[in-house]
Amino acid sequence: MNTDRFTELFQILGGAKEVVLNPAISLDTINAWETKRKLDLPLDYVRFITQVGDGGMLSSKTWAGGELIQFSKYEEKGYSFSHIKKAFTLTESWVPDLGDPLEEGVVLSDAREEKILQKHWAMIQIYGSIILLENKTDDFQRWHLIVNGPCTGEVWLESGFGVIRYPDCTFTEWLLKHLDGSWEEYAANCMQKDQEVRERRKQMEEPRARCLKGIKQNHIRLNPLASMEEIKTFEEKHNVKLPEEYVQFLTEFGNGGRHYKLNYPKIYSLSDLEHMTGLDETFFFQNHEQVEAVAKKLNLSYEDPHLPWEQVVRLCNLKYYGDNEKTEPWLFPVQKNLKGCIPIFSSEVSQDQTQLFLILNGGLRGEIWVSSKSKLAVRSDFRFPNGEKVNFINLWEAYMYYQYGAC
Repeated sequence: MNTDRFTELFQILGGAKEVVLNPAISLDTINAWETKRKLDLPLDYVRFITQVGDGGMLSSKTWAGGELIQFSKYEEKGYSFSHIKKAFTLTESWVPDLGDPLEEGVVLSDAREEKILQKHWAMIQIYGSIILLENKTDDFQRWHLIVNGPCTGEVWLESGFGVIRYPDCTFTEWLLKHLDGSWEEYAANCMQKDQEVRERRKQMEEPRARCLKGIKQNHIRLNPLASMEEIKTFEEKHNVKLPEEYVQFLTEFGNGGRHYKLNYPKIYSLSDLEHMTGLDETFFFQNHEQVEAVAKKLNLSYEDPHLPWEQVVRLCNLKYYGDNEKTEPWLFPVQKNLKGCIPIFSSEVSQDQTQLFLILNGGLRGEIWVSSKSKLAVRSDFRFPNGEKVNFINLWEAYMYYQYGAC
């Protein structure tokens, strides 16, 4: 325990009018609690509640106000010590929406994932920790002091998104940083380091594991695999050669798929595309110079152009299709102008109404673009922060990470 930091905390509390603490409790009370549970509380926390105050009302530069929960009345206030002897086993932040796994390197079935997820949340919420302070509003937050497990003595943050570790952040450091106004800068630095860890972990993962994780995050249930015979039959019928990564996805991951409860989002299967025509025709842009010329005429940036369909139809001498014309598997009539390509993915139709498509021929072969009812978004050189180019295999993690190609 850093005595100087505790002294600094004591001095700040002594001059803070907005802090009203309860009377301290006796060391004998703490010793009896520790003996009963055969568990030692962090020393700086013990010193605080026995020498400074046993909880109370706090207000800081980062809290509008909150109650530091009274240890001596912990169970009276609805909390429990019943699971405190079970270890809090996490050693890194865990935020499922950012791709953090339940079991490292393992792709789980939906039923198995749900079961483990419930156990994971239970461990986070009740195992091996004391709740210091919580905010029960829509911006739910709960601060835990870990008292049993590899990170004993640290304060972690639980929210509706997961749990965040602040390495070596003791009770004293946690409270002091909130009171002296340095918490936000400190937390931002921790989040930056946390993101760097995630990036390194992602780079070490095999492409297959990353692909399956991206599919899982988008709640897509994959169809059975396509055979090479099915691929060959499709190619011969439409007089095309499908891009290698697309064939890999169909034969190693799934022949399309859809949201496990809804019709969309959806990855198209070969059977969805079977009745399409014009796959062997020329895509109306054959190189990036043509795209750049159209973007220039519309005074748009070529770096990431979102071309209005109305203007593209006019400038490229395309055909106008009425809104009532049937377009499946395309979502919108104007997409009937898209020859030499196939739709590969559609998002929630009732919301953002976007559809990704794969170009099959010419200088743009293999590129993934996206269309909405009103715009055509060019994603020719879209990359992850580490420089890796987005392709059909890693598309699903890109869609989750960037909301890929939103028009």
